[in-house]
Amino acid sequence: MFELDDMPLEGKPYFRADQAWTAPMNFTPEFRQTLDLRGPHYIYDVTLRDGEQTPGVAFTLDEKIKLARELDALGAGAIEVGVPMVEKDFTVIQALRGCGLKG
Repeated sequence: MFELDDMPLEGKPYFRADQAWTAPMNFTPEFRQTLDLRGPHYIYDVTLRDGEQTPGVAFTLDEKIKLARELDALGAGAIEVGVPMVEKDFTVIQALRGCGLKG
């Protein structure tokens, strides 16, 4: 198991080997004292851009539109689709302009 020499992971609240882990600084007292989860919260999503950078992932136009609609329904305030100078990204951007998304 991966561990930093000065920071063992097992038994820490931010680490569960069978599930996931998050940045340890989320659990420091200094950070927790300033944390206010009452909102409002803003979602800026990069799934359509960065998600497709994952090896083996290639969304179709219909899948991108469906993802964008779902993200919009979840309240994403902004969805980063791609780079308009890239033809396939430009095609998606044009298609999404007519979808009536709020974000």
